[in-house]
Amino acid sequence: MNRLSRKTAFTLIELLVVVAIIALLIAILLPALQAAKEEANRTKCLAHMRGIASASNTYAAEDEFDLVIPIQQQLQYRSNGEGFGSGMWVVRTMMPYAYGGRTPQHEWGGNLNPRWAADSRPLNLHMYNSKLWGEEAKVVELFHCPSDIGYPEMPPDLDLIHDCPPMQRGIPCYDLTGNSYRTNPAGYFNYSGPNALAYFTVGAQGHAIETLPDPSKLMLYCEPIFYNMTYALQEMQYNPTLSPLLGWHRRVMEDNVAFVDGSARATKAAGLHVFSDALLVDMDYIGADGGNDPDWFLRRGEDWRTDCYPTAGVWIPMLNDDGTVYASSPKPPAAYGWGWPFRGYRTLKPNF
Repeated sequence: MNRLSRKTAFTLIELLVVVAIIALLIAILLPALQAAKEEANRTKCLAHMRGIASASNTYAAEDEFDLVIPIQQQLQYRSNGEGFGSGMWVVRTMMPYAYGGRTPQHEWGGNLNPRWAADSRPLNLHMYNSKLWGEEAKVVELFHCPSDIGYPEMPPDLDLIHDCPPMQRGIPCYDLTGNSYRTNPAGYFNYSGPNALAYFTVGAQGHAIETLPDPSKLMLYCEPIFYNMTYALQEMQYNPTLSPLLGWHRRVMEDNVAFVDGSARATKAAGLHVFSDALLVDMDYIGADGGNDPDWFLRRGEDWRTDCYPTAGVWIPMLNDDGTVYASSPKPPAAYGWGWPFRGYRTLKPNF
């Protein structure tokens, strides 16, 4: 007599249990995998920033003014805002990135003007010993952070991002400006209509490398959200409803920064230094409005700073096509000439 065999199968409940276990494992492992990927991106980004900072130091050794941050022609070309509509966005969004990088790939305002292209960026010319043309101009990987997601969108009443117009939020900076890493542009700009008129700098920009103090802490380049984090530290003192910013590498109030000494590290925007009135008097400090508000020029944390005190500031005027100073470039206010950073300021006029 033949025995009948009976096939066994999973019940619906057993299948649901297996699916639930798999889903649970994925939920446990996915954040760890994402964190590992982001850590790899952060490490690669830091390697890029060290390479750029090192190249900037060798550039300074060969530059006639010993500048550690190269001056791109648009920083002094008086029609630099052509196509942008407002000199504010030229100053805040394009100029800090134009020292190096690729030709912008996302059209916005006048950013596709050949004057912003890869072959106009002085650190490129120094590093690659030739102009970048065609396909080469589209990929300059050293200036690309793999986690670059651009400037974040924020509610208007809580917005701590002041360096990008709303319509360009969420576009990777590498696409929008050709570069993921911005300079430390501490100081102030004058602009009128679409054009910038003059720049007064108290950061690394415009200064000879040997005049810069505290090179292991003085910011040279940074991921752009970090610069806004330093501003947010000041703003959150006065408005507790503001939320801390999240960096490209998913860390709260932290992102990568390169320093004048050629180093680069993940840096926390914390420990904002408080300058007392007595200290400001000892520093012979004066703000751009003639008062003693340190927020104008002094921003420092635990292991970073944006200002070059006690080195005096540098005035960078706009130039005409023939290299002469544009008559409407406002000089630093003479009435403030007795205090830092105005006393003994230097004028910079590179030859392009």
